[in-house]
Amino acid sequence: MAVREFRISLGDTYTDVISFGRGKKPLIIIPGLSIRSIRKTGIFRAYFYNVFAKDYRVYILDRREDIPKGFTIRQFADDIVKNMDSLHIKRADFIGISQGGMITQSLMVNHRERVHKAVLCVTCPGCNETIRKTVERWILFAKNGSYLSIENDLIRNMYSDRWLGIYEKIKWLMPAYLKFQSVFPIDKFINLAGSVFSFDEYENLDPKMGKRILILGGTNDKIVSPLGSLEIREKTAAKIHMYEGLGHGAYLEAGDFNRRMLCFFNS
Repeated sequence: MAVREFRISLGDTYTDVISFGRGKKPLIIIPGLSIRSIRKTGIFRAYFYNVFAKDYRVYILDRREDIPKGFTIRQFADDIVKNMDSLHIKRADFIGISQGGMITQSLMVNHRERVHKAVLCVTCPGCNETIRKTVERWILFAKNGSYLSIENDLIRNMYSDRWLGIYEKIKWLMPAYLKFQSVFPIDKFINLAGSVFSFDEYENLDPKMGKRILILGGTNDKIVSPLGSLEIREKTAAKIHMYEGLGHGAYLEAGDFNRRMLCFFNS
């Protein structure tokens, strides 16, 4: 499968993009908060999402390279629209994961005509207490210069006991792994993470959106809490599936996750 990695200009900055797939329909994937860009991960991500390659031309869109202090989730959504214009995409299906799900909700509220269908994965309609405490902790780690602490905290709060058992056996490799990773400058991560604090689309969601939304969450989500998925369901009356016993990493652990999304898009 051919995989392209390129950049889209956003004035004085740019967005990194990964693209693959043989289909004609556009699918845009917006990943969650991370300490690193999607750069040089195209082959891995194309393999992970290969189930969509037959029906779709898939675009994985990163956040802008330069993120000013105070930048908001709605502004990230505006960036997505500009990226779509550059790609000559009028309307697309969307997969939004965690913070990417927040951006997708802002798209549906403020740029409704650009979204055909959307899957909102392990996300929430506003900054609840669980995600606030999580992100505050990560920002504190970042200010102390410890991306390793962020990674360890993320993994321990993201995965099921089965996956954590595997991680405990290989966690000694993490410092060396991070040493060879291209991580964000600290200020960029802090500004990116801090954008969740002002996010709140709860009152702007409505049942008219429901038929175009699938909500997927985990009953043991310790990062955004399962309540986030349930609140979106409450406002939109959308279809929902909660993975019993899984947490924020449900989209990685559940074997049917990608197939479930594809079935929804094709329904």
